[in-house]
Amino acid sequence: MIKSHILPNKQLVDIHGVLGKLGLSEGQKIADLGVGTSATWAFAAARIVGESGTVYAVDIMKPVLEATAAKARLQDLHNIRTVWTDLEVYGACKIPSGILDVVFLNSILYQSKKPRAIIKEALRLLRPGGKMMIIDWLKGHDAIGPKQERRLDPQAVQAAAVAQGLRPKVALNPGKFHFGFIFEK
Repeated sequence: MIKSHILPNKQLVDIHGVLGKLGLSEGQKIADLGVGTSATWAFAAARIVGESGTVYAVDIMKPVLEATAAKARLQDLHNIRTVWTDLEVYGACKIPSGILDVVFLNSILYQSKKPRAIIKEALRLLRPGGKMMIIDWLKGHDAIGPKQERRLDPQAVQAAAVAQGLRPKVALNPGKFHFGFIFEK
């Protein structure tokens, strides 16, 4: 069973529930864009897609990628590939266009001044019929997470994705601090 990403006594995101709704399966190609220091989503996906699948752990921070690669070796996960890139630059990511089954954008859009550019780059990587999961911070909870002014409006995120040609599939309730969507290309 996949464990949820948690802090002491507080569940942040129900990873198991979200991954179940994505319908991940063995052999798929997945990218965790903005993988972050814990690489939680990448490692959970790597176990599901197995040795015949590939998970790309993508980030702009080289130390994050180095730590992810080291952690993957320690956990004997040989299907994780690290990729350095600036997701705000269209075409910069060195994953070939149109090959991914699923793309994760987990709590990264709020960090960018160009969230639409990140969605556009993620869309470029997806194959037709591929799925994009977007999860980000809800407004209104000050106890944890980024400052309120950095948080995005869920309807604006959905509108930005739809404007780029994505079809909404599922509205997620990943936890009390986050909103989420699954889109299809």
